[in-house]
Amino acid sequence: MDKKPVLVDARALNKKKAGVARYIISIVRELDKLGVDICLISNNEIFLDDDLSHIKKREFKAFKYLPGTLFILFVLKFFYLRGKPIFWGAGQTTPIFGFYSILTVHDLVAFKYPETMTFVNRFFNRISIFLSIRFSSVLSSVSNITKKEMQEYFEIEKSIHVVPNSVDRNVFSMNKNKIDSRFLLAVGTIEPRKNLIELLRAYELLVNFYDYGGYLYLIGDSGWKNDDLYAELERLQASDRVKFVGRVSDSELASYYSSCELFVFPSLYEGFGIPPFEALASGARVVCTKNSELPFVYSGEGAVFYSPQEDDLIEKIIEGLAIDKPLGVDFSTWKDSALELIRLMEGYEK
Repeated sequence: MDKKPVLVDARALNKKKAGVARYIISIVRELDKLGVDICLISNNEIFLDDDLSHIKKREFKAFKYLPGTLFILFVLKFFYLRGKPIFWGAGQTTPIFGFYSILTVHDLVAFKYPETMTFVNRFFNRISIFLSIRFSSVLSSVSNITKKEMQEYFEIEKSIHVVPNSVDRNVFSMNKNKIDSRFLLAVGTIEPRKNLIELLRAYELLVNFYDYGGYLYLIGDSGWKNDDLYAELERLQASDRVKFVGRVSDSELASYYSSCELFVFPSLYEGFGIPPFEALASGARVVCTKNSELPFVYSGEGAVFYSPQEDDLIEKIIEGLAIDKPLGVDFSTWKDSALELIRLMEGYEK
């Protein structure tokens, strides 16, 4: 496409980068390689990896106390009054006027599982998604499951394009340094939607009734509404074997994936769910929630699927520990996702 500048909602690129941040960074990295002129936008400080430090960014810190969704929806346009720039709403929000805008929806957790969010996050998330769907030029989702849910929850006449998550195979592979320990692994922000209380209970049964001698490692930043989780941990007889690792680098994460006896992803709901894809690419056995994208696109070895509403997690963990490890996976690449996004941007010229 022509060297037309593309503004990117980069509010997720903060100190605590979660799944949305990984999606944005990975695609931005590929867009940059493909020669797309990018400018990252936020009303707070943007944190970039060293290899992306050359990318332009605008931090409107004078508005840092304004909720980011309101800044993007209603304020940003006044800084771009000339022309009609391209705006990629990678954080589920686009301005309501003045841009050729591509909205990316990651999930509808604010509509499907509102009780797992704080009131403020739920309120602004619902407003931003509703208005952004209404006013965006192009709609996209990160998965087929999210696309289907968008069609169910909203009256949408536009096409919804899938620009999926992927896995960096240069980082997540089966040939990583091994960690000398026996452990189960879970990865994700520590918050209710991840269903970690159920995992703690299943782990206790695994230790007490199945004589499991390994640890449970939890990797991810602390999120919100965690009091019940920590109370459950205090009650847990095997609490000394549960380790909160916190945030790790991607190379360290790949080592955890490739070393674990089983990766468990028991979320109540995911708009996509990147960690089980990374785990499989790293050679790990996986127990993965059915409420994610993986069951729709993967039927190979190494995966057991779990329904939080119907299944007993301990049974799925026992099954997962007994299956063969994956021999290889073939997922789409981040470059594929970037090329699809460029195709959507090219609608600007038509």
